Amino acid sequence: MLCEFPSAEDPRLEELRQSDPDDPRIDITSDQGELGRAGDASLSGNVRIRMGQRLLTADAAEIDAEQRSVSLKGIVEYLDPTLRVRGQGGSFQGQGGTFEVRSSS
Repeated sequence: MLCEFPSAEDPRLEELRQSDPDDPRIDITSDQGELGRAGDASLSGNVRIRMGQRLLTADAAEIDAEQRSVSLKGIVEYLDPTLRVRGQGGSFQGQGGTFEVRSSS
């Protein structure tokens, strides 16, 4: 896992700073996806989830609408104006998340 303060050079930061941090809407894009009747979704390929000034990216994601949680797979990244975290898989719910690191054997 890599945790760092984002550099001003990242062009996504300007977009995030212009967003309302309290905006309750969630914008989700991916190359492919399946949406269930209850709002659950399975997404794959260039998954991008933006919530206010927060951005999650992953290779794949499973969204649980009832729990309001996201399970992230593959290379994942969390970015906001003050923090950048990269890892290998993880989850996000509400205001917090966990990221996994691949152990080397």
